[in-house]
Amino acid sequence: MDIFMEAVTMMGEQMVLAAMVCLIYWCVDKNMGRYLLVSLCVSLCLNGLMKDVVRAPRPFWEPGVSAKRLETATGYSFPSGHSQSAATAWSGVAIWTKRGWAWALAGVLLPAIGFSRLYLGLHYPADVVFGLLLGVFVSLAVRWIITRWGLCAVLPLLPALAAACLLLGKMEDTFSAAGLSVGLLPGLWLESRVRFAPPRSAPAGLLRLLGGLVCVGACYFIPRLLLERGAPMLMARGALIAFVAAGGYPLLFTRLEAATDQQKRGR
Repeated sequence: MDIFMEAVTMMGEQMVLAAMVCLIYWCVDKNMGRYLLVSLCVSLCLNGLMKDVVRAPRPFWEPGVSAKRLETATGYSFPSGHSQSAATAWSGVAIWTKRGWAWALAGVLLPAIGFSRLYLGLHYPADVVFGLLLGVFVSLAVRWIITRWGLCAVLPLLPALAAACLLLGKMEDTFSAAGLSVGLLPGLWLESRVRFAPPRSAPAGLLRLLGGLVCVGACYFIPRLLLERGAPMLMARGALIAFVAAGGYPLLFTRLEAATDQQKRGR
């Protein structure tokens, strides 16, 4: 079951969740994408803060306890970041769409991802259960605030949580979450000036997605090559990724698509 459980746990990893949210934001439903981006940033900051405050040990820190996929187990144990992020993203899709298939998907994935963290020896049951509950709570709370007062009402949470992460943060993931929250605000502001529309066709959407993943991937890897690893690099990288994903890349593909349409009309 090792290979299967590692595949399941990947459904809660940041790379997979980021690709899913970017697909929704760039190609499917911009409003739902904004909601998921904000919810994930809030959830990641809360997770990092709680881990740094509680400082719970992981199971494999005990002598004789083996674990798999250790590269995904950075920092402390409580609450489970994989479980919380997965719960925030997948329950967020269900909460926004209110579709039966989305609730069914979340109902299958969330317990499976949580159990995979136990199976791989990376978390205790309390870590997983609390992470799942907190992730769903964040999705519900952000959706309630947006429904009642609009997206602008929840945005002040981002700099507040980022400041708390800087003051209390110890782990690399906490500083990365702070950077994401800081970069998301100007990214969303830029997008409000761009006002991009969904792609006109599936091939156009696929090109938009692939180009965006390349741009976001470059934002992830290039700072690692140019800057020394540490809190400033992690924050700068997180801010750059969020800004490009939320606003920079939408501006780019909107200009490119407009230039392509103008060229076609000229012919």
